[in-house]
This record gives sequence, structure tokens and C-alpha cells, in this order.
Amino acid sequence: MQILNIISVVLLICYSGILLFFIKGWWSLKNGQPLQSEFKTSVSVLVPVRNEEKHIANLLQDLIAQNYPASLFNIIVIDDHSTDQTATIVRSFSNSNLRLLNLTLEKPINSYKKRAIATAIAECDAELIITTDGDCRMGPDWITSIVSLYEQENCQLISSPVGYHQEKSLAEKIQTVEFELLIAAGAACIQNKFPNTCNGANLAYSRAAFYAVGGFKGIDDLASGDDELLLHKMHKQFPGGLRFLKEPRAIVYTEAKNSLRAFFQQRKRWASKSVKYADKRMVLLVSLIYLFNLFVFIQAGLLFFTLANLNLFVVLIGVKLFLDGTLIFQSLSFFKKRRLLFLLPLVEIFYVIYILIIGIIANIGGAYEWKGRTVN
Repeated sequence: MQILNIISVVLLICYSGILLFFIKGWWSLKNGQPLQSEFKTSVSVLVPVRNEEKHIANLLQDLIAQNYPASLFNIIVIDDHSTDQTATIVRSFSNSNLRLLNLTLEKPINSYKKRAIATAIAECDAELIITTDGDCRMGPDWITSIVSLYEQENCQLISSPVGYHQEKSLAEKIQTVEFELLIAAGAACIQNKFPNTCNGANLAYSRAAFYAVGGFKGIDDLASGDDELLLHKMHKQFPGGLRFLKEPRAIVYTEAKNSLRAFFQQRKRWASKSVKYADKRMVLLVSLIYLFNLFVFIQAGLLFFTLANLNLFVVLIGVKLFLDGTLIFQSLSFFKKRRLLFLLPLVEIFYVIYILIIGIIANIGGAYEWKGRTVN
């Protein structure tokens, strides 16, 4: 019992340091980006899609309506063997800046999305690549805000915010709070020059930088990782050349998963990328967060047998709620979702349980489903 208590205290200290690191990074990010009125950067917006007939029209309408010079940007939709009307809907848009590519592969692979993006990059000659997903929405100043930062700071990669919207159920609202916590933590790490995660639904990078790091070579055996693992390669090649754009006009919105099964399939896919972490400090960071949550769970379980550790458990939960709550409050304020802060206790319970399950599943390995395919 005593050794468990000592380990719990040590992990609490480590976890507190990590959360303070996140809070400092997010807080130090400049909120808002001055928009330029004149631009020189050519842009290609890449949209890899598979069976997105319900969403693709809305996305294309948002992209066509961008307040960015039409002569400087185009949209490339890469259809990954869709079996619905996605390609037909794309073709129905008569816009000279819109192009449809069909991904045609002779044999099955694991990394369809990476292949789709790499194929599109090889087909375009734009200076700046911006990726998003077929089920996303954005405002008219999305490209303008990203390019403004790119031209002003001459960076190689820009990660921008992704948020959930149109939440209906309690489960979707809990996902929103947890997801915005992850976005804030990822942003903070980029700001603190220790980038560990980003989201391909809102990611921009120099085409030259993409080729300078060898594209997806070395990470193309995984289905996921077109964002996070590329971020790691960019950081290694261009330390100091990465930015997070904390700008409301740069937010891309998508929807939370509508079932527990879909949620766990998504998170298992995300967790699968950890086997490719080259920087062992990232492995240590993830491991410490996991272990702290594990020992919170253990201490909670011990209370069913004895109340001897009640004071320690209260300290663990109290510090966790305060630090997590501080970062969540900052993140929800940015996304104008502060009304969801009351869900913090439920989010904490949900997070402890799901992170333990995902940690086990990710280490066991095995297949998961993504876009109607079974991925190993």
C-alpha cells in the first residue's frame, strides 16, 4: 500500500508539471492573427475523401466562398475509391479552381490517405499545401488567416484549430470538451517547441518542406499519421519552423462520433501512431499521463476496501480537476463553448476510463475499422 502511495504522489508531481507545461504554452499563444489584404502565396487545398456524399457539397461551398484571390488557390479533391455519390457531387460543381483526382491502386495498401495526399501534391505546383477532410466546415477567412501567418513568419508548417459542432447528445458534448482539451494540449506543445500532435483536418505546410523531409517515406506503412508523424519529421528537419494558429477565423469544424464504437475505433487509430514515435520524450510524456490516470483509477478502487487513502485520493482528484479544468476553460473559451464547462466532472470520469482502455488496446494491436475498411 505504501509503495502505491509513493508512486501516486510521484506521478501527481509529474502530471502537474505536464499540465502546467500545457497551460503555459496555450496561454502564451497570441490570440488572433492580423489578416493581410494582399498575398503572393499560391495555395492548393487538398481534400482526400472516401464516401462523403453527405458532407462534401457543404465543404466545397465553403471552399469556393473563400476570401482569398481565386488566381492564387485551387481545390483538389482526391476520391479514394468511394462507393457512393461523392465523385458525382464533386463533378457537379462547375468551378475552374476545383479539380477531382481518382486514386487508383492495383493492390490494397494500408496508407490510402497518405497516398492520396502525396498523389495530389505531385500533381500540383502550389507553394503552400493545406489539407482538410471531406466532412469539415470553415468560414470564408480560413485560407486568408493561414496564409497571413505563413507569409508574416515564414514558417514551414502551420497547425490550426479543429472543433466539434452541432452536438446533440450528452456523449457528443462530452467528446467536444475532451477533444478541445487535446487540441489545446497539442497547440501548447507546438508553442513550447515540443510538438507532439496536430490534426490533418486543418494542417498547412510548404510543398518544398514536404519533399525536403521525404514526404511520408518511413511512415507510409501506417493508415494514420499523415498529420502527427509528418509534424515530427518537419520538426526534426526545421526546428523552430512550426506554428499553431490560435485564430478563431482559422477554425475548421467537424462532428463528434455518434456512437461509442465509432469513437473507440477513431481513438485506436490515433493511438496506433505511437509505435512510430522517434523522439522517446514523447513516449515518456504519453506514458506518464497514462500511468497517472491508471493510479487515479487504482486509488479509487482501493476506496471500496478501505478509506485509509481517502485524503490522498482527494488530493489526486482535486489537483487533476483544477489543472485539467484550467486548460479546458481556456480552450472552451477560445472555441466559444464555455457553456459546456459544467461537464468537466463527467469528462474526467470518462477520460480516465477511456484512456486506460485505449492504452491496453493500442498495445495489444490488432485491426480497426476506418472508412469502411479493416486496417491492420
